[in-house]
Amino acid sequence: MITVIIPTYKRPEMLRIAIESVRAQTYQALKICIYDNASDDGTEAVVRSLMAIDPRIHYHCHEKNLGMIGNYQFALERVDTPYFSILSDDDSLLPDFFEIALEGFSRYPAIYFSAASTVIKTTEGKVKREPLALWSREGYFAPREGALEMIDRYPVPTTVLFRREVLDRVSIDWSNALLWDVDFLLHIALSFPIYVTKQRGGVFLCHHASYSREQGWDGWVDGYKRLIQRMNTDREIVKKLEGSLHAVLLRIFGMLLIQRRDQEAHKRLSEYRKDWGWNRTAACMWAGFWGCRLFYPARLLLTFASKA
Repeated sequence: MITVIIPTYKRPEMLRIAIESVRAQTYQALKICIYDNASDDGTEAVVRSLMAIDPRIHYHCHEKNLGMIGNYQFALERVDTPYFSILSDDDSLLPDFFEIALEGFSRYPAIYFSAASTVIKTTEGKVKREPLALWSREGYFAPREGALEMIDRYPVPTTVLFRREVLDRVSIDWSNALLWDVDFLLHIALSFPIYVTKQRGGVFLCHHASYSREQGWDGWVDGYKRLIQRMNTDREIVKKLEGSLHAVLLRIFGMLLIQRRDQEAHKRLSEYRKDWGWNRTAACMWAGFWGCRLFYPARLLLTFASKA
């Protein structure tokens, strides 16, 4: 039996698609649990219409909004089946995901999660990324081996099937709202074996209202610093995570250049220099010029140099 957790808030039509993708699974021994974060729209009506035709669906609506993290925490505390998965209300599963994931547990009973590939798409259907397609191989990964492989190409939780015991063995850093799931996956893979297949199991929808899309420079810096702090006993992993952070900040810096937000770009470069030193800052500035194909205004360079 598998519990499918679907936290939701004010996305009734996207939620309908997510639930229908679970109902369409070839593996049918499912408990579909919807946790509504006090939506005041048509969410309840959508869920109850599906409950009327599928008794596997269970619905809980909070009296008040617990926040995104509070809703996830509430849901995970109530998992009582041998396996569980987490499906965002704006994502969907391909019909054979659970069969694919359970095959991993059948082949390697000691693993703590089995991950299939998620395709990250825009609302227009354009494929942006497929992280597991970038892995050097698929199959069984021993403890720590999987953690090193996943940095910068993390399994998307949409298509990860977890063993229930992992909730008792690995702590979740709920204070890291942006990267709690990455932290969770890394800590599992550091201590326990995992299984990964490049077979596709679901779709992650990238849209303007996605939580990660709303995070700016400060959100990513704080999230990665928290993640790095919790990994500080493993220098190789910390070094890789620092590289990931620099890549994210470079993308944000590039967007500031594209949008001609000179003052904010200057402010962020100053912060970057303070945290990481001149060598990294110079590299960031040069990559910004080259990656954006833009001429960075001379006044900004002169201002930045004068305050160095």
